[in-house]
Amino acid sequence: MKPYFYIGGLLFLALCLFIGNLFWGSVSIPASAVWDICLGNEVEKSSWSYIVLQSRFPQAVTAFFAGAALALILTMIGVPALAFALGMFIPLDLNTPLLIGGLVSWYVGTRSKDENVNKARRERGTLIASGFIAGGALMGVISAILKYCGADWFITWSGAEVLAVVMYILIILYFIYDSMKAKLTD
Repeated sequence: MKPYFYIGGLLFLALCLFIGNLFWGSVSIPASAVWDICLGNEVEKSSWSYIVLQSRFPQAVTAFFAGAALALILTMIGVPALAFALGMFIPLDLNTPLLIGGLVSWYVGTRSKDENVNKARRERGTLIASGFIAGGALMGVISAILKYCGADWFITWSGAEVLAVVMYILIILYFIYDSMKAKLTD
């Protein structure tokens, strides 16, 4: 495909997001009223004009230019924009394990002077992490089935948070230990 096709698609997407920011907010304003405000016509409530012109429009313009500037800066310094955007979009409780996993991958992948050994260690760590992800998904399905069947096996225990942190640290240490065992023959 031609580059202008991608640029046109991105501009269309940006326009849709800009218009969407004008239409949706914490105050419900009918779409016809938003169009009338944008065209300079009178609307039923004067507060709607204030909200659209003094709040939503400046926010949309600021978000558009800030996002464009941020994308250019990230591109110039070599940071993948998609990874950054996902990091901004995903909530902290899901992002923290991703960050820790990245730190473990960096640690395991930089401990040897031989780049091939580092690559083998990262690949082994990815394989282990994939197994844990698949196991977590299966346990999620089993948990959903048990909950649907009415099994109440959740125990209220005050030390559960501490136990969870300890187990998380043990899993991290296992990842490091097992990944470091990788050799070029693996």
